Amino acid sequence: MKLRGKLGTLVLLFLFLWFCGLYYFRIQLQPKRATIIETSKKSEYKSDDQERNVALNNGVIMPLVGLGTAALRSPAESINYALDAGYRLLDSASTTGPWYRSEVPIGEVIKSGRFKRDDLFITTKLHPADHGYASAKKSFEISLETLQTDYIDLYLIHFPRCWDAICSKSPEGDWRDSWRFIEDAYLERKIRAIGVSNFNVAEMQELVSIARVKPAVLQSWFDPFQQSRDLVAFCKRHEIHFQAYSSLGTQWQYIGESRGNPVLSSRLINSIAEKYNKTVAQIVVRWVLQQGISVLPRSNSRKHIEENIDVFNFQIPLEVMEEINKLDGTLN
Repeated sequence: MKLRGKLGTLVLLFLFLWFCGLYYFRIQLQPKRATIIETSKKSEYKSDDQERNVALNNGVIMPLVGLGTAALRSPAESINYALDAGYRLLDSASTTGPWYRSEVPIGEVIKSGRFKRDDLFITTKLHPADHGYASAKKSFEISLETLQTDYIDLYLIHFPRCWDAICSKSPEGDWRDSWRFIEDAYLERKIRAIGVSNFNVAEMQELVSIARVKPAVLQSWFDPFQQSRDLVAFCKRHEIHFQAYSSLGTQWQYIGESRGNPVLSSRLINSIAEKYNKTVAQIVVRWVLQQGISVLPRSNSRKHIEENIDVFNFQIPLEVMEEINKLDGTLN
């Protein structure tokens, strides 16, 4: 009787394990619906929570996604939306120019103590009307006062020169004089990292040749139709980080593109976004990041601001990256 009981127990145990195995394999064989873009083994940029930042050539850590604040309807409102959504890089510029009104609200955020100063990464820029050693120094001190801080995380020369549409006066010097002041301010630890914006390759070559302090960042226009490959290649050769602005296509409207925003209306990018259940902006931001480039999307909408930083949970396959790459220059 004892032997029979043991055999019965073994049979029941065998049947239980057999049914468990059958159920497991049935689950494994069921098709699974992808909710994010499949990770490409060949992607240049692997995404996880520890890779939301980049180390600049001087060791300063900078977030890869920041809020662009040019021409916002309500800078204070958009800045608060962004901070709530997890942005910590806020990109601004001197109040000398007409496009930015964000230094004041950023200063209010800093003054409020809502965030530790070290938890924020603040970029601001020198307007070309303020070129010259003394003028650059004065403009920088005004930015410090307006931002209510004693240092700037990243300070950039906004443009290498003036033109009538943006300058109401002639500067006292040129960008080379301004760069000498910026280097001095960096060496005095008033700035953590320095760089330039809107410089072409020839200007970058001259800057690198005369600089006492190597520029850490070049900020320039970069979107699927305007990929600035010569500048990106130059920066890689010289270990200068390339940072993209107007990646969502707004720059085309400023230069007279009559067909509206070609990036947001791109049939290719819209089809990719629909296929992978992402927004067009998320696809573009992710496409930029996977090239080792940081990016500054801007928006007046809380929803869009939140979506634009929600890009660290998926990757774009290499073949899709190459499809987008082929858009470069096709509007010219």
